[in-house]
Amino acid sequence: MTFKKHIQSIFVAFIIFFNGCAEGEWELLEVDYEPVLNVFGLISLDPEVDSFVRVYRTTTLSEESEIFVGVDTFVFGEEVYLDSIYEPAGLIKNAQVSIKANGISIPFNFVPKQYSWEWNQKNIYLDTLGTFTPKPGTTYLLNVTVPGYDSVKGELLTPEIPVLIDSLIQDTISIKRSYNIVWQQLNGGKGYLSGRSRSWKGAFECDPDFDRVVDLQKGTYTVPLRICEQRQGEPAEPKLFTIRLMTMDENYYEYFIKGEEDKYSKVSITLTAFKISEKEITNQDYINFLNGAYSHGWITVSAKQVSDPCGTYTEKMVIGGGNAPNAGEIFLQLGETGGCTSGGEAEHINNKSWISFNASSNIFELIDLTKADWPVNWVKWYGAYAFVKYYNVSLPTEAQWEYAAKGGQQLAYPTNDGTLDLTKANYNGDKPGIYNPNGHALAVGSYPENPYGLYDMAGNVWEWCQDYYSESFYTNGTTDPVNASAGTNNKRVRRGGSWNYHASTLLTYARASDFEHRGNNHFGFRIVKQ
Repeated sequence: MTFKKHIQSIFVAFIIFFNGCAEGEWELLEVDYEPVLNVFGLISLDPEVDSFVRVYRTTTLSEESEIFVGVDTFVFGEEVYLDSIYEPAGLIKNAQVSIKANGISIPFNFVPKQYSWEWNQKNIYLDTLGTFTPKPGTTYLLNVTVPGYDSVKGELLTPEIPVLIDSLIQDTISIKRSYNIVWQQLNGGKGYLSGRSRSWKGAFECDPDFDRVVDLQKGTYTVPLRICEQRQGEPAEPKLFTIRLMTMDENYYEYFIKGEEDKYSKVSITLTAFKISEKEITNQDYINFLNGAYSHGWITVSAKQVSDPCGTYTEKMVIGGGNAPNAGEIFLQLGETGGCTSGGEAEHINNKSWISFNASSNIFELIDLTKADWPVNWVKWYGAYAFVKYYNVSLPTEAQWEYAAKGGQQLAYPTNDGTLDLTKANYNGDKPGIYNPNGHALAVGSYPENPYGLYDMAGNVWEWCQDYYSESFYTNGTTDPVNASAGTNNKRVRRGGSWNYHASTLLTYARASDFEHRGNNHFGFRIVKQ
């Protein structure tokens, strides 16, 4: 791959949400309330990206989320097609919007969506006169006025623009080796560093693209080599690759990157000493359990239909029976596919279940012996619970899991040093919602252990916990808390993130949950005993 273009850009954001509830009070969803404004503004110092403002009002429960506004007609060959145009029901079109700096106020005018294929670039307020040229190190004031609503004001200081140092960056890189990206150091602030291949990635088994949040004071970042399956070789011809470094003001970083971190509360609890498995339960571990459980009448195998966004399949399922806990529930899917994303993209075949059932010998076997030490996947909470009951151990409580993850040092991420990059965990980068066709779990213990000697507490597969999920279960001063009450949603806790989830889900205090009957190509578990 050859670097052909380095791009420096900057985004900063006004983010203003007004709500109608006093702090600490609940609002009944069934009652009427006064609509309020939701405003989002973004100032871009990148000349290729327009600054804009979006203005919406809150909607009532009885309103549709979108409304029909017209029809778009287009011709393809000899065929004429009609496509409906919709817009958000809460869209405000008559706002007076301006951004002011150094005593000069620039009006922003509403630009409507005219065609069905237009997405985010319309139904927004833009500088239609072309006179708004934002500068770094400048304070900008946003003012939004809408008849019948309180006015909205916002303020931000644009940070400095980062500059990549081309002479210190390799012209040609390989995904088989790490490489450095260097920029002129700034006094502070965060940057969003990304790399994108500008060609079809089918030639690679490892995707070279990356997304990282970097400290602009450091002036350098090392892109690690990719840990993945053996490749047939890199393409004969170099491929174009684009590096972009974007600096962010505090609003943008806090809202879009740091995200949910601030919502987590802190409590102090006491735990009795416990032991936790240093690695996630592997395919071979689970096969040993299945063969023992089958001989004791705990499980049966039956074919069932399952569906995902890619289609409907008939797969063999391991089902609880006899005296097994949760008899009649599915413990494990013996999948023949790699699974499918919620968006309908097929995932790598290495995400299949590597466990099969030999009906002639009534034995569970590995499909591929090299996957013996990969974490078991496609396991439901019921299947994880049956495993621990069979061996008279336990799933970790959520409190035990988090204590172990922090490594005795209150680590932000459950890695060797509390920081995170692709040399320390198997995950899907810093940005949510990125489809990675080459992503999959890896052998347990492929990355450095945390200070307690535990592997893969960050990423690889989500890990089921013993508890039911509750947002408000934990209180100060409790000992050995475990939530045994199903509550209204009947979901169990899962922790640690996985190979196809972004960085914030790997935080030691990040919480997630799912139904007991769920379990796909990124669900696994580990065990504890007192």
